[in-house]
Amino acid sequence: MNKVDARGKVEAKAVNICGLLKERYSIEYYQREYRWEEKHITDLLEDLTEKFLNSEGKDHYFLGSIIINKENSQQQFIIDGQQRLTSLTLLLIYIYRTLEDQKAPQEEIDKIDKLIYSKEGFNLNVDTRNECMEALRRRGDFDPEGAPESIANIVECYNTIKNEFLGHLAGDPNTPSDELDRAAEALPKFAEWLIERVYLVQITAHSGTDAYTIFETMNDRGVNLAPAEMLKGYLLTNSPEIRRQGLNKTWKDLISELKSIGPGEDAEAIKAWLRSQHAQDTRKRKKDADPLDFERIGTEFHRWVSDKVEDKKIKELRFTEEAHFADFISVDFKFYGKRYKFIRDAAKDFNFAKDNEVEAIHYNACNNFTLQRTVLLAPLRKEEETNKAIILCKLRIVSSYLDILIARRIWNYKSTAYNTMQYNMFSLIQDIRPCENIDRLLDILTQRLSDMEETFDSLEPFGLRRNTPRVRYLLARMTDYVETKSGGKSRYDDYITTHEVEHIWANKFKEHGHENELKDENKFKDEQEFHAYRNRIGGLLLLRKDKNSSLKDKPYKDINLRDEPSDEDKDKLTAYSRQSDNPLAYSLGEAAYKKGTAHSRFQQFRERSKLEFKPHPEFKKKDLDERQKLYRELCKQIWNPENLKKPLEKL
Repeated sequence: MNKVDARGKVEAKAVNICGLLKERYSIEYYQREYRWEEKHITDLLEDLTEKFLNSEGKDHYFLGSIIINKENSQQQFIIDGQQRLTSLTLLLIYIYRTLEDQKAPQEEIDKIDKLIYSKEGFNLNVDTRNECMEALRRRGDFDPEGAPESIANIVECYNTIKNEFLGHLAGDPNTPSDELDRAAEALPKFAEWLIERVYLVQITAHSGTDAYTIFETMNDRGVNLAPAEMLKGYLLTNSPEIRRQGLNKTWKDLISELKSIGPGEDAEAIKAWLRSQHAQDTRKRKKDADPLDFERIGTEFHRWVSDKVEDKKIKELRFTEEAHFADFISVDFKFYGKRYKFIRDAAKDFNFAKDNEVEAIHYNACNNFTLQRTVLLAPLRKEEETNKAIILCKLRIVSSYLDILIARRIWNYKSTAYNTMQYNMFSLIQDIRPCENIDRLLDILTQRLSDMEETFDSLEPFGLRRNTPRVRYLLARMTDYVETKSGGKSRYDDYITTHEVEHIWANKFKEHGHENELKDENKFKDEQEFHAYRNRIGGLLLLRKDKNSSLKDKPYKDINLRDEPSDEDKDKLTAYSRQSDNPLAYSLGEAAYKKGTAHSRFQQFRERSKLEFKPHPEFKKKDLDERQKLYRELCKQIWNPENLKKPLEKL
């Protein structure tokens, strides 16, 4: 134990999760909301599972610090760290439920449950969350509609854990479901490692005043931004004294602009800039390899810059005059910092991306592909500051390349996670960094796509396999593409945020018994094959949540109701035909192909594209096969490598 206050009011010690969560905590009013999103949970899962797998469950792992106020012996308050502890509790709930489903030994189950719940209630005790947490603990779901922000975020993050954790534990988030059994078998060992060998530094204060002072110091004084401040100090100290005041203002203005994107974005901008322009190597892909430029920039970029200036091995960092240090702020950081903000604005705001014709940046961000920020900066030259057209052209070409790469990998169940893609993206950065010539940039990216192993012609049918967000993404892109090509306005943002994946077949194998009357190649061998077919993307659509819920158990088409006009959607086909703003849905009905209807522009698109859209009065196995092929060909058009050439038309 390290006593950092002479009066003994503040203590710090390393505590494993088992020791930490066996006690009960409340949360102070200024730490009330839970704001983690899917990205944060995914990062946590990646960090934990990577460390577990690389060390075979033998190494310790530190997960940061928390601040506790233990003013009296009756109650402990979390002053800082509740985001992390709430997330760990959600992971423990998932593990607890999964161990129960596996019928693991009761002592293993109880050991986990005691870190979640005790006879007094939840160990992480927040009254407004207890109903939700209890529902997740008992049955693994909770409807957050109309609930406060914290509850909605908790449910979203738990669902992310439920959908992705076993994939991460298998070493690849997109591991096919039929290969996840081995990961599930490793769960007890992971659970033991998690609670025994994962540590946090617990800082305990014994008065509310001391606790809040520590909280303020750690959160309001920019501890996380220390590397950025240290880099600024190093560069200013070595710059001409007469320029320092102006350089300091340039730095502060740009940092303020970057911080407006979100917390920590200034540091992320510096990392992306330095990696894109100056990183010469990256850690070898083997256990215990030393961190090199790419990794060091990620953890200590301020020290990395000073080291590289001193050893003079990187041409662009051979600073021999004070003016070189000054220009690194006034020219380099200013140029790449502003481009970084443009990229982040496009990533966050679809309308901004659309107005600047860089929608692909937004699409890539929807897939949490954070590496694109560095890759997009790589081919940009600071000498292009005044040539906006060239900068935009490069951003459009590279983001379109990444868009195609991500879609192909999704279609082939391949991961696009940071750890999976880092080496590949570093290689790409090395290739495109010297490309001052746009034609050369285009040639490199086109050749890379040509060399890709993954295409849309994979033999394995794509569909739902613990990858709902990715399936929804592809369906949103397909639906939006057909709609815009049919003369409508882009509604991608609506599809990706307000729509759910809808199965064309209800989950009722017995209702598909008529398949047995068909030829052998159209029969289902068993219920397992039926479910595999039902989950193929050719048997899926996007519908609004309320519509999706109302149609779940209805038949595709009830022959007995065929001639009955009604305002009520008595079967799925009727409902789909009425979705006038959803072309993948209404294209199933005959009305979409009748001349003189509101769907004339869709008909024109069908003729131009030569895509084999057709009505499906019934939806049997052969119909799903036809739709699967249609969706595949549609993907080839949306993610066509020829799209990389389109930005040249703007020059």
